[in-house]
Amino acid sequence: MKFLALSFITAALFSYTLFASEKLITFTGTNPAGHVQGLASDGKVIFRAFDYGIIKSDMNGKFLKKADCKMLPGKSWMHAGSPCLADGKLYVPVNFGSFNRNLNGKPSLNYIQIFDLELNFISSFHVPEVEHGAGCITYANGRFFVSGGRAYQMSGNAVFEYDKNFKFIRKYDIDITSYVGVQTIAFDGKYFWLGCFGNRSMSYRLSREFKDITYYDFKSSFGLSPLPSGKMLICSTMDKDEAKIISPEKYILKKKYVDIDANGIATFEGQEYIDLSALVRVTSKHPDTVWVYRCSSKLSMECFAAVKMYLPARHVLKITK
Repeated sequence: MKFLALSFITAALFSYTLFASEKLITFTGTNPAGHVQGLASDGKVIFRAFDYGIIKSDMNGKFLKKADCKMLPGKSWMHAGSPCLADGKLYVPVNFGSFNRNLNGKPSLNYIQIFDLELNFISSFHVPEVEHGAGCITYANGRFFVSGGRAYQMSGNAVFEYDKNFKFIRKYDIDITSYVGVQTIAFDGKYFWLGCFGNRSMSYRLSREFKDITYYDFKSSFGLSPLPSGKMLICSTMDKDEAKIISPEKYILKKKYVDIDANGIATFEGQEYIDLSALVRVTSKHPDTVWVYRCSSKLSMECFAAVKMYLPARHVLKITK
């Protein structure tokens, strides 16, 4: 009987520990058109961006207010992205052209729309440098950092730095290859955090110069916002009105490298693998590890496609120059 009682107490303590470290938030209210693209929070309220608009909620998910993003004259389509909070305002990236496509000389239709905290529209800035679609924004040390779409099969990603008036400063090339670019970006006071759209379950933490990548085993491609408490608010799915508050350090991953030459032969710890499925069977035995496949830039498109076909969620493809 004592053992049974102890089991109940242990289970209760375990449940409480989980509850204390991770909180599920269920949102109320009707969403604007499209799926959730990202979120921003100051620990008091939450702003979620959808394709065409924004919803403001409290920290328990209760609906407070909704507003539409401003349509560009002459356009009938838009794509809002993951927002950020700065100086008492909400900044929302909005694209009115094609995402994940090369413009081929056509004008960029990427803007940052600014709202007050009651979701009243204030103004808009053009950010033509974000060629493949402005999809997310964050604020750090007096600067704005914008990222977003990427043309299909392009290696790496990019982040664009602007001053407070959205005057372009510089472009950062990031050593992360994703399916169609960066979906969410946030700054926690020391590091940048990125979530990329696609089938990978990982999130990325980078230094201020967008170097020194650390991998985390939680998906944040539909929203990521560091909280004043040191925890992280994330949306991990597009089809549920839910978010979670998590402790990111619980999800940190180790990192190992695999090299693939121009002929598609992989080398890991001195052993060569011609059949990549055999290598995946080896790496799949280590669920706490992220495997970085460093591929030759001379890899053929056929071999590139074959490599991607074999890579499960925790495997990262990196094209070396």
